Amino acid sequence: VVTPVATPQLQAVIDAAIKSAAWAQRYRALEERMTVTLSSIADGVIVTDAGGHVTFMNGVAAALTEWTAQEARGRHVTDIFRLKSEQTGEPIADPVSAALASGRVCGIGPDAMLLTRQGHARPVDDRAAPIRGSAEAGAVLVFRDATEQRSMAMREREAERKLQTARRVEAMSRLAGGVAHDVNNMM
Repeated sequence: VVTPVATPQLQAVIDAAIKSAAWAQRYRALEERMTVTLSSIADGVIVTDAGGHVTFMNGVAAALTEWTAQEARGRHVTDIFRLKSEQTGEPIADPVSAALASGRVCGIGPDAMLLTRQGHARPVDDRAAPIRGSAEAGAVLVFRDATEQRSMAMREREAERKLQTARRVEAMSRLAGGVAHDVNNMM
């Protein structure tokens, strides 16, 4: 049995369907733009949900961690982003958990090393920030390979050490020359 539908009711259903389709299209476009934007960032980017589980990882993060985005999705960030101290070798607490717990931007110390999936250690700098004001709360972790910066800093420290040594040697040479001059004048 087919019941007739009044024209105004039918028009209201059609209008609602059109609006719903338009909103869905806008949402997909916005989601695609966000994904393209995060994928284009030159640093590694990992986005997590409120429980610390990976929901997005860009190509740079995949290359640095040696995990693909597909393999990382749904796993806890501490499975993907493991840190240790370069000086002590001790594990470093993950900044995502700290950012989620504190509600503030959190970073790591200057000697942090990322342990890749294959077990390689890579110097990194990073920051994690909580995602607020959204129904989908979580955190975003942005990190980069710090190999070149740490190498440059080490070269600068070595150059400064050599300069200080050269200054000490020069000062001692002047002192020795002065003493020798005084001894010669006394004779």
